[in-house]
Amino acid sequence: MAQLHQTSRVWWEIHLILDGRQGLAQSFNNQVNASLGPTTVSPT
Repeated sequence: MAQLHQTSRVWWEIHLILDGRQGLAQSFNNQVNASLGPTTVSPT
């Protein structure tokens, strides 16, 4: 049971890291959109 808890915690940390990277990518896209205008970069 302890092994399962450890694994789920690792997955949770990976999930948080991926969420953080997604947020960084989104804010970067927002900056690009702000500087270049809404025509070049389309949101995904």
